[in-house]
Amino acid sequence: DSIGITLGDNSNDNGSELDYDCFDRSSWGRLMARLRPTPGNHDYGVDKQLPFYFLYFPNAGRPGLGYSAYDVGAWRIYSLNSELVAPELRQQQLKWLDDDLHAFAKFRCTLAYFHRPPFSSGDFASPAWVMPIFRKLYKYGVDLVITGHEHFFPTLPPLDPVGKVDRSYGVPILIGGTGGARFFEEPARLQYPNDG
Repeated sequence: DSIGITLGDNSNDNGSELDYDCFDRSSWGRLMARLRPTPGNHDYGVDKQLPFYFLYFPNAGRPGLGYSAYDVGAWRIYSLNSELVAPELRQQQLKWLDDDLHAFAKFRCTLAYFHRPPFSSGDFASPAWVMPIFRKLYKYGVDLVITGHEHFFPTLPPLDPVGKVDRSYGVPILIGGTGGARFFEEPARLQYPNDG
């Protein structure tokens, strides 16, 4: 079965119930059962404790947590929440991720997606928010990371946790500039981080 993923900021600008109405007036609403979303910062704009995001998407994960794992063919796929603010919730997600990556090491291919990029050729990299997640994914040799948050579509080469190109063990990053807002005309910077 085919699936669709979202990369956060599912309904700019503030994640209200009214903002989510756009899904039901487009093709997205008809595909709801196949969507595997992840939340973004704008989804928490109205209610930081229980955003409407969790009430709207049937596959949003546990309310207040919003991370999950599932299998598609030979792939183990992780939908992670880069918007958790409470330190205990961040640690809970990291422990769950570590346990699951260890348990499912048998999968040939692994992919993780979340909203905030650890590195970016634009202005919105969020290492303080997601570097612990990225370090965990690097440790287990995840094949690909997909993020959002930026409003354009850069791709980064395989990187290690300090942003250095690592073509042997690094994780490539795709940034999908979606989320219902205008696209940036061009990235602020075009160089890769620490590309030596």
